[in-house]
Amino acid sequence: MDSLRRTMQSRRRVPRRCFFAGGLALLIIAVAAWCQAQDEVDDDLEETLEQLNAAIRRNPKRADGYRNRGIFCRDLGDNVLAVNDFSEAIRLEPNNAANYILRGTIWNSRGKYDKALNDFDAALRIDPRHSRTYTYRASVWHSKGDLDKALDDSNAAIRLAPKAAEGFVVRGMVWSTKQEFDKALRDYDAAVRLDPKNSNAYNNRGVIHQCQGLVDQALADYTLAIRADPDAAASYFLRGMLWLAKHDREQALRDFDAAVRLDPRNAEALVQRGIVWHAKGKLTEAIKDWSEAIRLDPKNAEAYTQRALGRGTQGEFDKALRDCAEAVKLNPKSGPAYHLQAWIWATNPNSTYRDGQRAVQAATTACSLAAWKDAMAIEALAAAHAEMGNFADAVKWQKKAMEILTRDKASLNDARLRLALYKSSKPFRDDPN
Repeated sequence: MDSLRRTMQSRRRVPRRCFFAGGLALLIIAVAAWCQAQDEVDDDLEETLEQLNAAIRRNPKRADGYRNRGIFCRDLGDNVLAVNDFSEAIRLEPNNAANYILRGTIWNSRGKYDKALNDFDAALRIDPRHSRTYTYRASVWHSKGDLDKALDDSNAAIRLAPKAAEGFVVRGMVWSTKQEFDKALRDYDAAVRLDPKNSNAYNNRGVIHQCQGLVDQALADYTLAIRADPDAAASYFLRGMLWLAKHDREQALRDFDAAVRLDPRNAEALVQRGIVWHAKGKLTEAIKDWSEAIRLDPKNAEAYTQRALGRGTQGEFDKALRDCAEAVKLNPKSGPAYHLQAWIWATNPNSTYRDGQRAVQAATTACSLAAWKDAMAIEALAAAHAEMGNFADAVKWQKKAMEILTRDKASLNDARLRLALYKSSKPFRDDPN
């Protein structure tokens, strides 16, 4: 229990899992849903824990004691202890479906999908009419990519509980992944009619509206989600992403601030807030956010890529290249990381960092990953060829980039200057000063 006590001392906000469509394929996000902000809370938690421990000492063969303590641990975010307690409850009371459901939801949140399926299967053998278990199992099938089974289970949940919103939310996720958006929207509409405070339904509907280019409707949905549940970090995150797409940095920053405040362990919110800070010229704040995102999620390739960009802007090229290398190791399809590598190797004013051959290789990879439609990556390829002394190729690729940049006047002006250099058989040097 020492680890649980440390958890109680260190955590005020604890993320819970919810059903959520965060895009066309990645549709589950963790959100913060529980917090206590008073200094007295730690003492209350200690007292509650002691009461739960005392109940188990008095009746060590009663499953409800372990089940109650497991719920307490889960809500504090200590899933390891929670699983242990739910497992003991199952051993003592193997015919109680609730024990399997509780453990299954934790396995699901930790990505242990086969273990989650085993528990939900066991729960349904005990109670085949428990609608929410079908909803939980549908979520697992969805995460595993078995959309037909996910659809079967969500249909079963709706048949058993036609007035419960959760079944419609999960089925909407399945339809969305199948790209049957009209069906998904009908399910989300049904969910909010049944439960006007279901923030997940509003968020998921907003994602579809945004993908369809219906920006105002998406913004309205995210705002309704926030009104329905002001403590759901995911809603602020999504609205922040929309503001960022609309180039409204101030609104985006406010929403990302809220998302991080509600869920300080949300690495994606930190990455996006860092992007806003960078756009506002606040590199120190940006790098701090990206570094924290990496600490929380060491496999977050986007955080490494963004920090590399920030460090490159600061002139810390060794660190920038190390971050790029880590990004492409974590995600070999990270085009921006290859692009940044190429740019440093091709254009750095310090010859120590220049390597034309590697620049050409990295830039070619970046262009290929972007299907040769990313003007910035193609410009990096042009600069790399110039560094190699292949000025004819540099001119060819620079002109190709400029064809894509026709509507971006500021970038086009810079591109013309580089084209003039290449035509004069001179490489480009990107002097930060």
